[in-house]
Amino acid sequence: PIKNTFIRATFGWDFSASNYVVAQHPYYRTYNLTSKDDDNSGYYNISKNNLNNVNINILAGYQNGWWDDKFTFSAQVGYHQIHQETNRLSSYGSNFLVIDLLSLNNCTPSTVTSSKAMTTRRLQAISGQVELGFNKMAYVTLRARNDWSSTLPKENNSYFYPAVEGSFILTEIKGLDKSKWLNYLKLRGSFAQVGKDASPLSIDPALEATGMTGGGYMYGYTGPNKALVPEMNTSAEVGIEFRAINNRLDGDFTYYWTTCDDQIVNGFRMSYATGFVLNNMNVGSFKTWGWEGRLGFDISKTRDLTWNVGVTGSHTGSEVTYLPENLTEYYDAYTWLEGNLRSGTKVGAPITSLTGYAFERNDRGDILIHPLKGLPIVDVSEWRVMGDREPELRYGITTRFTYKD
Repeated sequence: PIKNTFIRATFGWDFSASNYVVAQHPYYRTYNLTSKDDDNSGYYNISKNNLNNVNINILAGYQNGWWDDKFTFSAQVGYHQIHQETNRLSSYGSNFLVIDLLSLNNCTPSTVTSSKAMTTRRLQAISGQVELGFNKMAYVTLRARNDWSSTLPKENNSYFYPAVEGSFILTEIKGLDKSKWLNYLKLRGSFAQVGKDASPLSIDPALEATGMTGGGYMYGYTGPNKALVPEMNTSAEVGIEFRAINNRLDGDFTYYWTTCDDQIVNGFRMSYATGFVLNNMNVGSFKTWGWEGRLGFDISKTRDLTWNVGVTGSHTGSEVTYLPENLTEYYDAYTWLEGNLRSGTKVGAPITSLTGYAFERNDRGDILIHPLKGLPIVDVSEWRVMGDREPELRYGITTRFTYKD
């Protein structure tokens, strides 16, 4: 083998099998749901799920140092593969022949149906990394990766994303390295992109039996999307770390920016005029920004025991920058609350917005009152942003004990 080089290969295989049974006694329907339909006779549902995941990683690299390791260099390239399979078999039956026997064999044969679903996702990638270091003081790391995914259309299944990181330890500078009050001071910054593919069956959902005379298959509630593109997240951050006063005072502060382009949303509700209820789409783009920090102090420090108490704080802001032209609002239908309030957002609003029907107002901003009911008049012609559920500040207190580390 060549000096200062390495080749490393890892192989991982995860397999799991699980069975799920959901049953409902006939008496439950009779006394709790007061139903008069066929479900009043009880039902039995059993499913078997197998998951098979295979991961392969092959890395080859070189590392070296010169001038008494004042200058260090390392580089590596890699090949990666992820293979995921799911296999699900389920059976359902109803109308128990014997009231107290919970079994699929106890269901009326004409009600028993079975279905099988299989999905496969394969992702292959190549990656590269170069890291440079100078005098244990300054470091720069360059990364790049390209993925090919089976869950995206062929013309869009390749996506590239780079990253760069840098750090500088000021306390390694001659003069500061002997400081009695400042023990450690590090500045850091990074820029990175991360691509993301779709879930299986996003571009071509599984077909379903029509149940009509002559047989055949058709799309279900979810429609196809042959124009799906990978989601891309871009982030940047700057930060500072320090320790001072004989390492008793420590702090860490970070400010960050992120953008998400072509976000993939599964089960997105569409207009019924399209012929479907749901779809998997690149719905929109948004950006976030914020800061987080921690400041701690060793209020008690002996040779064997250290007690550190710290305060933490963070804040995050966000804004939706793009939605499709025919979409004035994106909302989660499963968050609809009493009084027509739901989790939704619009262009220019935070991604954590709440939308609803607002009160009508005059030109001065005064709420209009119904002359007969005496209540505020609600404008039901448009969903509007009512508020933001993201708090202005998150904070906390931490404490840590260390004994004979």
